[in-house]
Amino acid sequence: MTQNSWITSGIITSCRHKRELYNKLQNNNNATLTSYYKDYSKILTKVIQAAKRMEYDKLILNSRDKAKTTWGIINKESGRNKKKKKCNTSSKSSR
Repeated sequence: MTQNSWITSGIITSCRHKRELYNKLQNNNNATLTSYYKDYSKILTKVIQAAKRMEYDKLILNSRDKAKTTWGIINKESGRNKKKKKCNTSSKSSR
């Protein structure tokens, strides 16, 4: 599974445009610009969710072990690490 393979050039362009709108909004108190920014943000969020869903559906359909792939996606989206680090708790008695 590659890192963020669902990100397309269109999504990158839309994120840049959203950032530009946000910067304009910081210097301007225009109600129409605020409304446009909110609508644009909602649409971009839906597009990103759809892109992720399509990519993850493709990964699950093409995998041999569907349960393992599904849990890998769940853990990735929830921010869990695959391996936990073990603490070295070897106690040495100094006498």
